[in-house]
Amino acid sequence: MNHHLSRRAAVKSTVFGLLAASIPNISFAKTIQDFTEANPELPLRYPSIDDSIVNEVVGKSHFDLETVKKLVDKRPELARATWDWGFGDWESAIGAASHVGRRDIVGYLMSKGARPTLFTYAMLGCYEVVKEVIESLPNSQTTMG
Repeated sequence: MNHHLSRRAAVKSTVFGLLAASIPNISFAKTIQDFTEANPELPLRYPSIDDSIVNEVVGKSHFDLETVKKLVDKRPELARATWDWGFGDWESAIGAASHVGRRDIVGYLMSKGARPTLFTYAMLGCYEVVKEVIESLPNSQTTMG
């Protein structure tokens, strides 16, 4: 019994196989609706956090632990919130607390999942971490923040 498959037969079977596999996807794609069209009551950036709340948590992270706790306890994802002050000047809640030396706010935000930055480590006195980063990434000490 000869089990030899000719090149022509292989190409034909591959083309028809791919076509057969893609037909269900083509018909499915026709039924996809625009998200905003299907959900007009939802904000365009759903599921995002309202800008005023993000602005408040980042702003209060400079000086007001109690308000930060009140906001973040309700919505823990705010611990990782960032605000654009304009021209690409993004500030996180932990970044705000770090650059003004608020260890209490930094500790709270980290307990809720905030990601520490190089500035956080510097403020906390973790100089070995900062030194390692600078040695590993030359010129990282010139990063504005």
